[in-house]
Amino acid sequence: ERATPIGLFGVIESGTVENLGVKFGTLKSTAAGNHIGGIAGDIKDNSTIQNCYTAGGSIIAEINSNGTDVAGGIIGKGSQSSILNCYSLPLMEVALQAPEQT
Repeated sequence: ERATPIGLFGVIESGTVENLGVKFGTLKSTAAGNHIGGIAGDIKDNSTIQNCYTAGGSIIAEINSNGTDVAGGIIGKGSQSSILNCYSLPLMEVALQAPEQT
């Protein structure tokens, strides 16, 4: 099963986001393996996020026996990229779900 990137931008690939403020309600994932971030679910390939912030709301990741969400106030997951001069003020909440009974 593929991860779903959840955020203002799902994926930022070889791009730059700067001077951005994001205020949101709730970002929530109820499926395993998703990437949840206030600005981007996933950044990669020399992307940059700079001079940005997120505020308000909640980021809720639910973890079950099938996998683990990755979540953060700015990004969910990142590789070969930079986050510079950014901050985040949302409530982070992680809920552990019991395995489904069959």
